[in-house]
Amino acid sequence: MQTENQQVFVKHPVVTFGPERTTCPFCHNRMKIRKTRHRKLALYSVGIISAHETLYGCSACNYTAGSQELAALAPPRHTFGYDVIIYIGEAVFRHARNEQEIRDHLQKRGIPISISEVALLAKKYICYLACAHRESTEALRSHMKDRGGYILHLDGTCEADSPHLFVGLDEISAFVLDSVKIPSEKKEAIVPFLQELERAYGEPA
Repeated sequence: MQTENQQVFVKHPVVTFGPERTTCPFCHNRMKIRKTRHRKLALYSVGIISAHETLYGCSACNYTAGSQELAALAPPRHTFGYDVIIYIGEAVFRHARNEQEIRDHLQKRGIPISISEVALLAKKYICYLACAHRESTEALRSHMKDRGGYILHLDGTCEADSPHLFVGLDEISAFVLDSVKIPSEKKEAIVPFLQELERAYGEPA
């Protein structure tokens, strides 16, 4: 059984990746190997691996195909996988861990990382989360509609002279529908936020 002070592999394994299909989706021509590229990849589940990706290309339309499996593991040209980014984001924003604690934990798992990189990946986590939430708007709207609509709950918090964090939630499902930083809780700042909620999710019940 793996302990926190061990990584899965003593040596970095070489893992090969290639496109899931070698036929061009546009021209339907048989693609040929165009090039290979290599990078070290840090995954929370296994530690460091050497990822070797073979790219195929279409000579007719110049389309290039890479590995969807590799793309699902990590952002393009990045060293740290999505599972590392998720761990860091949840450690910071859900469990209130500081950068040094997170760095020490990852290094025990065989993933060397700097404190500045931890801070950067925490910010990227928020960006990815926001994008995923935007892409899920229609699914959230459909889910709430099937349950009879949504009851809008508004909440605003602030510290000292900092901007207000204004949040809209569905009281039934407890989904966070949207959030925004506004200078104050005056009508001029809140109305556009409410209009955006109505545009995205319809009129609340």
